[in-house]
Amino acid sequence: MIKLAITGNIACGKTLIGNYLDKLKIPIIDSDNIVHDLLSHSNEASTKIIKLCQPNNIINENYLDQNISFINRQKLGELLFFDSSLKKQIEEIIHPKCREITEKFFQEKSDQGFELAINLIPLLFENNLQKYYDKIWLISCQSNIQKLRLQKRNPNLSDQEVSARLKAQIPQENKINLVDFVIDNSGEIEKTLSQVDSGLKNLAKSLY
Repeated sequence: MIKLAITGNIACGKTLIGNYLDKLKIPIIDSDNIVHDLLSHSNEASTKIIKLCQPNNIINENYLDQNISFINRQKLGELLFFDSSLKKQIEEIIHPKCREITEKFFQEKSDQGFELAINLIPLLFENNLQKYYDKIWLISCQSNIQKLRLQKRNPNLSDQEVSARLKAQIPQENKINLVDFVIDNSGEIEKTLSQVDSGLKNLAKSLY
């Protein structure tokens, strides 16, 4: 079975691609969703994170009543934005758990006879995880379009905050030579999805 990682910088279109592949009934897991799920419930990982963040309270006290996340992700994000040491400590809690869940997913799909399974993983290269995958795709788009999409998606962000988020990841141009296939999501959706279809055809050829 091919383990495919699909990565891409913020606001480049991972959700669009992920939804399309899901409609094609290809097994797919999303690293962002794994993290959100870990933060949404009381568990070993979230409990450790809460202790690390003290004396700051990042718990949504009424999460059970309102069916919201156990940890307030906005508060957590604000803490991590200004504290690189805390960010590293929390990543050391989250990343092993994400790897465990992802590997279990791949093993299950392999046992079920699937020849391809996918992980949407934004911080693949930033976290040096490329060695765990057979193939890597990169979703890219023109930088001016990327910025506009991020501003539209998060209208409350200041220009400084937008720039900070864009600079937080390795530049797209540095990743292009590290991947097997690049999808340019700068244009119309139909053109983007046709590139996905081409990539899938190439993967199918490599299986036989």
